[in-house]
Amino acid sequence: MKLNRYREAFYSLFRRYKTSFIVFNVIGEPNQNRYIKVVSNFILSGIVALELGIPFSDPLADGPTIQRAAFRVINIGIKPFNCFKSLAVIRHRFPYIPIGLLMYSNLVFNIGIRTFCSYCSYIKADSIIIVDMPLEESRWVYRQLVIYLLYYIYICPPLASLSLLKKVVLCSSLYIYLLSKLGITGIEANLKLPLVNSVKGLGYYYSVPILQGFGIFSYIQVVSLLKNKISGFIAGSVVINIIENNIYDSLYMINLLYLFLVKLSSYGFS
Repeated sequence: MKLNRYREAFYSLFRRYKTSFIVFNVIGEPNQNRYIKVVSNFILSGIVALELGIPFSDPLADGPTIQRAAFRVINIGIKPFNCFKSLAVIRHRFPYIPIGLLMYSNLVFNIGIRTFCSYCSYIKADSIIIVDMPLEESRWVYRQLVIYLLYYIYICPPLASLSLLKKVVLCSSLYIYLLSKLGITGIEANLKLPLVNSVKGLGYYYSVPILQGFGIFSYIQVVSLLKNKISGFIAGSVVINIIENNIYDSLYMINLLYLFLVKLSSYGFS
């Protein structure tokens, strides 16, 4: 039976009254030599799971920060096959950390769904998010993932109707990715948190954790989320900002990332 790394991790944190913190980064950022060290630093800081994006040339759902990261990685020649090689190294070093892959549907189509699933299974990935695929169109992907013992993570928009909330919950088996806002990713100082109606709607049906992402970057926002009974949060742009702003000083970048992530990871349930 396949180890369910997410459930083990969520349960471990729940017993210690800790919140779940997932970090996003583009695979290969800032470069091939430093990427594994950066990701290792994420894990050592106390995060619950990794969400790693396969770089794409036209990332419409991503804001400028993640777009620049994707373009940097593409410009140094990193392709999907290189991404899977890096993921294999991470899995070998950290066998118990949950690894989720985030990508656009074109990448899956280009590789082929069965080949893609076999790659994911080989490197022991745990979950998949396809950001530009509506729930109604994801069933064919879901059926293939099940064959390879992979999980599909469903995204819930902030203004979802009760009907859509119910569908998302019924389809979800690991966690629900609740978006903080409409539009693209990126740090958002005026983010309207918490999403009380969405959380109440999901809470009426849900039996899996709710993790909120898109725009999360400050400790104040995290405290606000926890008061709204969110199970955890996902941060990406703020992490990539730290990498980008210190890209020529590896030691300082890694230390700064570690301190920042440790502080965010330290929050417990209110």
